[in-house]
Amino acid sequence: MNWMEPTESMIAEYEREILEHPKHLHILLSKFKPWKLYRMDTGNIATIETIDKNVDGTLTFTVFLAQRFNHPLLLERSVFGVKPEDLAEVEELDKS
Repeated sequence: MNWMEPTESMIAEYEREILEHPKHLHILLSKFKPWKLYRMDTGNIATIETIDKNVDGTLTFTVFLAQRFNHPLLLERSVFGVKPEDLAEVEELDKS
């Protein structure tokens, strides 16, 4: 589910950016779009802020937890070091 609608230029820019990574990372990154919502393994809904390449060659994400997607959430915040396997794309937001 998109939290914002990307323009064609945003999509093209992202595709160019992920091509700069090795093929195995390119395949992984093509599954994670910055305009999508993701459910963390904690249950929180997050948006991707940054893609972080670690010294061991793995990727993690910095994600943002916004109050508008997480009720109740007292403090909006960024969470870093989130592994790709800890995120699942949100198909539909709960109505609760």
